[in-house]
Amino acid sequence: MEKFVADNYNSVSFLKFIESAVLSRPDFCIKYYHERCGICSCRRFKRELKKYSDKVILTGLHELLKKEFDICREEQTPHRIFIENNLSHLVPFDHPDMDKWRDSLRNGLMINYENIILTGGVDDIWQDKNTKELIVVDYKSQANSREVEPISYLSSPYHEGYKIQMDFYAYLLTEMGFDVNETAYFLVCNADRSADGFFGKLDFSETLIPYQWNTDWIPSKLDEMMKTLNSDDIPLSNESCENCAYARERSIYDKTS
Repeated sequence: MEKFVADNYNSVSFLKFIESAVLSRPDFCIKYYHERCGICSCRRFKRELKKYSDKVILTGLHELLKKEFDICREEQTPHRIFIENNLSHLVPFDHPDMDKWRDSLRNGLMINYENIILTGGVDDIWQDKNTKELIVVDYKSQANSREVEPISYLSSPYHEGYKIQMDFYAYLLTEMGFDVNETAYFLVCNADRSADGFFGKLDFSETLIPYQWNTDWIPSKLDEMMKTLNSDDIPLSNESCENCAYARERSIYDKTS
């Protein structure tokens, strides 16, 4: 079998690969989704899973946040949320490639790993004016009736993939030669579902959730990923995996149609 070569290994596929390899939620197919579907998604099906995406994805809100932070980026002044959280020593990082780094479809943070390119589109990067370290930031939007609180937010099994994202972005930035602060932030915008009505607007609360990223586990998983991609043996399937189930049903359909 020819050695797997890719000009650009899709970052979403990579993150799904990593998620399946390390998470232990019962609705994940740990080993077999990671091995079998990881290989199928990039070699044959090129399917992008939506299962782990938030059901409340407010792209417009994220775009407006970026506009706010870009004003502060140009002026190199603290954003209002920095001041509210006693983080006035932070400013949005000003770099000529910022728009590329935020473009997950065409560019993103990017490094070479063996014979592939790993990419990831980050929502924002801030900088500590005192240490010059970069800070990874991810915007999250939701509509939850419960108050957003750091411990419960980070301990939720449904947010494990969020932390993996942060780890990956920090890994990319570090490999690109930047000094990255050990604390990243989720900027969580939570829609107010207790309002008396819509009235043409939706109010959000804003909460900064600090997260101590960890990239120690990534190199071994990358090696495991490459080993699987270059293997002559396709890993076994598993009945718990939705992606494998799709492949089985599609195979039956193709044979009977």
